[in-house]
Amino acid sequence: MQLKQDKEQEMNSMTNPIDSSLRNQWGIYALVLNGRIIYIGKSINLYRRLNEHRLAILKALKKPLKGYPNRKYNYIASAIQHGATITYMILKHLDNTDKKQLDKWETFFIQEWRPQFNIEKNGEDGGCSYSGVRRY
Repeated sequence: MQLKQDKEQEMNSMTNPIDSSLRNQWGIYALVLNGRIIYIGKSINLYRRLNEHRLAILKALKKPLKGYPNRKYNYIASAIQHGATITYMILKHLDNTDKKQLDKWETFFIQEWRPQFNIEKNGEDGGCSYSGVRRY
C-alpha cells in the first residue's frame, strides 16, 4: 500500500498542477473546460479529489474509457485532444467539518451554474442528489 502511495506521489510531483495546500481542506470545486464550468463537486480533501479527476482524465487521454460513469472523462479527453484546456476552480472553502453545509453549498453552486455533467433531482427537502452525468 505504501509503495503504491509513494509511486503515485512521485508521479504527481513531476506534473501535478494541483495546489498541494488543498490537502485535507473541505470545499466545493469546479472543473472548467475552456472557461466554462462543466462539473461541480464537493470534497473533504480537495487535493485528493482533484487529483482523482486529473488521473482519470490522463487515463482517458491514453485509452478511451468505456462505460457510462466515465462519460465526462471521455468528453474532456476528446476536447483536450482538439485543443481545449481543462482547469479547476475552488468555489468555496469550508472551515468547519460539517457535511450538511458541504451538501448545501454544492447544491447552491450546481443550481446557480447548472454544469453540463451534474444531474439534479428534486428531493423532498428541496435539495438535490447527483450521479455525475446529465442524461440528454
